Amino acid sequence: MLHPGRDLSNRPDFARGSVLKVDSELLHFYSTPGLLTDLTGYGALLVDVPTDRTKVRRIVASSLLHPSWAKSYRHRISAQRSTEQQLRHASDIAEVLNQRSMSSLVMQRSLGERAVGTCRNFTVFYVAILRSLGIASRARCGHASYFEKGKWVDHWVAEVWSFEQERWVRSDPQLDDHQLMSIGVDWSPDDLPPGAFLSAGECWAQIRDQTIDPKVCGIYNMWGDWFVRSNVVRDLASLNKIELLPWDGWGLIEDWTQLGSVADNAIVDRLAEACASNDFQTVEQAFAQPGANVPNIVTSFLDSGPVKVLWTAPTK
Repeated sequence: MLHPGRDLSNRPDFARGSVLKVDSELLHFYSTPGLLTDLTGYGALLVDVPTDRTKVRRIVASSLLHPSWAKSYRHRISAQRSTEQQLRHASDIAEVLNQRSMSSLVMQRSLGERAVGTCRNFTVFYVAILRSLGIASRARCGHASYFEKGKWVDHWVAEVWSFEQERWVRSDPQLDDHQLMSIGVDWSPDDLPPGAFLSAGECWAQIRDQTIDPKVCGIYNMWGDWFVRSNVVRDLASLNKIELLPWDGWGLIEDWTQLGSVADNAIVDRLAEACASNDFQTVEQAFAQPGANVPNIVTSFLDSGPVKVLWTAPTK
């Protein structure tokens, strides 16, 4: 089900069997919570949670429920529960789980006891737990090839640093056994094969090289190079530990469709290159550029229309 295109297996940031040199400052940065991934005060929920990333991924996959998959589980999500996908802070997700069941996350939850969230929520909660354990991890915004054949669908996954393999290992905390069987893949969601997922910058680079048609990049009724451009900005923010919602906009992506000129493409090229860098200062400096940095108030593009949101404080 992998989309034909450039062979990315030699990319050192996620290729199996390759060695990547990453500075200790970068790993320390990703080993500690950010504003959106701080689970302070939810120690009871994390009791007995193992330090094994594979087991943590399974816990997260059975703690949340994606609204687009609910029907396949024969489960109905109420309108009130559906609003939970708007939660930005991992602590807010933890609060919902706490209210539904006071037991530790290691205990199996029914579908009704789970928090509702998109791939971004799964990923952010997974990263939050790993960071609470001191494990270097980060959320990546990009495009996956395994949901719709021939398309690169908007998606979020996690990268976890492996000291044994000296590389970032990509994993998808949304995928449980039911979803793996439904999409028909035989690989492990704990180590995505090269080409299964492209970060937004990697996808953008292939669009620029004309090895991927931008018309197959997006989700629902939103497809095209404009969508990938905005995801590059979103991924850069995530690499700076500001993992906002997929429909939040600011600066360069205040209007999702405004980027498109030759000059704009050059800006996105530079941001994509920064996202591919494992240099701490490069990532920071790119994020400091006007239009890339996230203000305290962002525009959230909801079905009911755009609204201004103060994202810095948890809602619970």
